[in-house]
Amino acid sequence: MTTCRDIVTLAMQMSAIVGLGRTPKAKEAEIGLDVLQSLYEQMVSDDLFGPTTRLYKTEDYTAKEYENIFADNATITIPQTLKDLETGETRVPKDLAIICVEANGVRQAYVYSGNAWETVYGLTLSSTAPLATRNKLGLASLLAFYLVDAFGGQIGVATTRNAMKFKADVAGTYRSQLAEREFF
Repeated sequence: MTTCRDIVTLAMQMSAIVGLGRTPKAKEAEIGLDVLQSLYEQMVSDDLFGPTTRLYKTEDYTAKEYENIFADNATITIPQTLKDLETGETRVPKDLAIICVEANGVRQAYVYSGNAWETVYGLTLSSTAPLATRNKLGLASLLAFYLVDAFGGQIGVATTRNAMKFKADVAGTYRSQLAEREFF
C-alpha cells in the first residue's frame, strides 16, 4: 500500500525539495499533502475521469458511474457491481469511472481503479494514495511538477515526461472507453 506520505516524499525528493533519503519535515509534508489533495480535486473538476451527470436525491439511492449526486437526508450507496445498460449483464465498474457525492454537507469523489473504489477527498498522510497502484512514479512526478511552484526546486526532463504521461494515461482511459463504445 502506497500512502500519500510516500507519494509526497518521493515527489519532494524527485524535485530536490528534500535530499534523497531524507523525509520531509512535518510542515513540508502537510503542504505536500495539501498540494496532492488539490491535484486530485483538480483532476475531478477538470473531468479527467469523464464528465458527470448531476442528480438530486431525497431518498436512498445506489449510484451509477459518472454521476454527481447531491443528496439531503439520503444514503447514497457506491456499488461494487452494476447492471450494464446495453447488455443487461452484471459487471464491475469501468476502469477509472467516477462517482461524486455530496450528502449532508460532505463532499466525496470515488474513482474505480484496479478492482476497488478509491476515495479522493479528505486524505491524510497515512491514507492510501489514490491512483498510486497504476503508476507510483507517474503520480509522484505529477505532484513534483506542482510542488516546484510552491517550494522551488527543479524538475528534470524525465520527471516532466513521466508527469505528463501519467496525466494523459488517466485522461485517455475514459476517452478510449468512449471511442470503443462508439466504434462497436
